[in-house]
Amino acid sequence: MVAVVLLLQLLLGSVTLAASDITFPCDKMWDVCQNMCYHANCNEQGYDITFDIKPKESKDDEKIESYRRKNSGCEPHPNRCSTIKDHNCDEYPFGTTRRTDKVQASRGNACVVEKHNNAQGALIRKYRNDAPCHGEIPCDVNVVPEYKDQREAKKNMPACFSDCKTNPGNAMTGPNSNHQDGVYRRSLARSPISNQTNTYRLSGGTYVALENGSQNHDTIFVAKTKDEDAFEKAVETLGNIGSSNTTVGSDPFDHILSLLEVETQSVVGPVL
Repeated sequence: MVAVVLLLQLLLGSVTLAASDITFPCDKMWDVCQNMCYHANCNEQGYDITFDIKPKESKDDEKIESYRRKNSGCEPHPNRCSTIKDHNCDEYPFGTTRRTDKVQASRGNACVVEKHNNAQGALIRKYRNDAPCHGEIPCDVNVVPEYKDQREAKKNMPACFSDCKTNPGNAMTGPNSNHQDGVYRRSLARSPISNQTNTYRLSGGTYVALENGSQNHDTIFVAKTKDEDAFEKAVETLGNIGSSNTTVGSDPFDHILSLLEVETQSVVGPVL
């Protein structure tokens, strides 16, 4: 009977399934994690985002992704990061996502190490195509920074711990912001959207920064490499793919996804 009632509630829209937590290994991509956290926590974008388009299957969705990249400041290509050797323009939220609550603040970008950006791109696709989304849209997720050393994490990505007073990277808002000067460096005095970020240990032995504690974070999806050396070589070989990853029917990441697998882990306790 309970299952029937729950099904009816889901069909009637009175119950919303909790978003899935997806992790990114920040020890291997400090710059990418700092950019995600800065825009999530300091640029009012939030960690809760929704995969809502399939640009590889639809011309219309391809146009939406391109518009979002322009809004973030990463298109047209070449962009401001193109003059920096071995760097890519990394946007947040991801081009295939929107804010879950549909409140659209200014998207943002940062220039990050090319292979770090490619590794992030592979993980995004793995989560979208495999667990937890299984290729279905819309799919609500929470971005979760994962790391091994909390001291190093706080030093390299302070925004993940609600520190918005400094911008140690080069994070900027996109040109389609409320400001009239196009791409601009954000104020150093901006307040974080959350002061409730805490550190928790996962069953796999690593740590995560969870917004608002561990409530509703029962299962954490963690993408792991099957062959670390092969994965590192693959993301480095991709080079700077720029905006070419929006071509319908092809995806340069396809051959890399087989090098990843998604584990489910649980929160085993807070770090005091």
